[in-house]
Amino acid sequence: MTDDSPRNEGDQTKIGRYLIDKIIHEDDLTQKWIEFLIAVEAGLGVAFGFLARPGQGTPAQEGIPPLVLHGALCLIAFLGILAALFLTKLAVEDQQWQGWYVAQFNALPGFKGRVFPEDRGKLGVSPKGQPYGSFSRTIIWLGATIGGAWLVVLILSFSLLFSSNCSLRL
Repeated sequence: MTDDSPRNEGDQTKIGRYLIDKIIHEDDLTQKWIEFLIAVEAGLGVAFGFLARPGQGTPAQEGIPPLVLHGALCLIAFLGILAALFLTKLAVEDQQWQGWYVAQFNALPGFKGRVFPEDRGKLGVSPKGQPYGSFSRTIIWLGATIGGAWLVVLILSFSLLFSSNCSLRL
């Protein structure tokens, strides 16, 4: 059989459909990682806000030494930084896989430029070597902003932890 045979065209169409399904799947995964990032960071923010409440404290805070309380604040901020870095990395890797699948799709005979722009994804490059697209840069910006905010909170928490008056509330 030649490359132009109907069977080969059918196989190429099946491969193309499979790759489009993978591209859609990677996009869905990226969205789910970002949703998870926001949910985790929101939960950590609520926990931090609960422990850092100004005033006399809450019933849950009564009896907790200030040193332990400020240590918990530092731990929450540290976990916020780790979560931002890790989940951002996962979302960006999914975007790189998506770029790789787009490059594979565009490499199929007769499919180049039909669905995706020809400049998307690099053929012959591993998924982790795919260039960052605009959405990947947005994800990186979001993760860096969240991580940077937690870094500021961590620095402030450490300064309170080691201040002369550790009973001071944020």
